[in-house]
Amino acid sequence: MKERLAQPTILQEMLAGLASELKEPKINDLELIETDKDFDNQQCSLLDREETTIVTKIDRNELADAPTTNLIRRKLEAQMREAFKSHYDETKKVG
Repeated sequence: MKERLAQPTILQEMLAGLASELKEPKINDLELIETDKDFDNQQCSLLDREETTIVTKIDRNELADAPTTNLIRRKLEAQMREAFKSHYDETKKVG
């Protein structure tokens, strides 16, 4: 089961910044969802709708703390940056 979640503004900002930095506009199209595999509702997933694959999982508490805690925001951005690089590099090799 997949449940679509509203994207917090902080996540939208991080996605836009990383899309620009990595020159990968598809990052802006990622969808925040909750799946049955998201551990005890403590995680949510970023889904590539085009590929229908989970790109990365995000801890909900860290996402909630990101607007007020720069350290957590930088940690999330680094986590997403590495996941996006890996995902889109792999996608380009396959496609």
